[in-house]
Amino acid sequence: NIKPVWTFNTGKSYSAVTVNGNSLYTMGAANSKDTIFCINTKTGKPTWTYSYPFTKREFGGDPNPTSSTSTPVYYDKRVYALSREGTAYCLDAAKGDLIWKADIAKETGATMPQWGYSGSPLIDGSRVLFNVGHHGVALDRKSGNVVWKCKGGTSGYATPTFYTIGDQKGVAFFNGEGVVGVNSATGSLYWEHTWKTRFGVNAIDPVFYQDSFFISAFDASHRVSVANNTPTIVFKSRHLQNTFVNPILIGDYLYGNSKGRLVCMDMKTGESVWDSAG
Repeated sequence: NIKPVWTFNTGKSYSAVTVNGNSLYTMGAANSKDTIFCINTKTGKPTWTYSYPFTKREFGGDPNPTSSTSTPVYYDKRVYALSREGTAYCLDAAKGDLIWKADIAKETGATMPQWGYSGSPLIDGSRVLFNVGHHGVALDRKSGNVVWKCKGGTSGYATPTFYTIGDQKGVAFFNGEGVVGVNSATGSLYWEHTWKTRFGVNAIDPVFYQDSFFISAFDASHRVSVANNTPTIVFKSRHLQNTFVNPILIGDYLYGNSKGRLVCMDMKTGESVWDSAG
């Protein structure tokens, strides 16, 4: 039998973990407060905690509506996090002291998605990007000042994703109605692909493959190519229907959870290679 070395109760949480050296960073919620934790990976004891209050959370259909959602990110001796209500935080990674915070949901005039914000921060050189609004916001990662921002709109639940298609290097944001390719330095739009899903649950990070990307939701998946900033559907497939767990691309094959089954799909054709259901 495998015995745990240590356990730690973070409270209600959908957050994953980020590890740097002997420090593990995550989030959890209890008693109307979110807490960002730095936990020693050897001992399981908290090195520091940072908490902030939230108002009453009511998200219909969510069995744990008070939970934290985003995963903190470590970079260059700092930790970046996003609250379910759309406030960004930057903390000292060693001590947990607040360096800056920014209400980016208010700053952009964005409409909160039905179950709150959940995408993790993405570090882009001197900037940190957040999936809030139609196509995100970029803050100076040292000061928290706005570098660029979208105006209004509703985000999806995925984390911003870097991509390279041909000579174009950009970042993709999954909003409530599709995927948008953006110039990460300026916030200007390169292209946009409409993808409307049940309840707007665009929660899987886009997977980029050659000149295209793969997107998936509860009842469908698409591979979409991009040429001259024009997205075109390559195939539609129901073999891999991810909702919450990101698939993994290895070579030409995509592996993922499709409604509780582990499956492998050929990214060239969209056909099933194998399915754990038999």
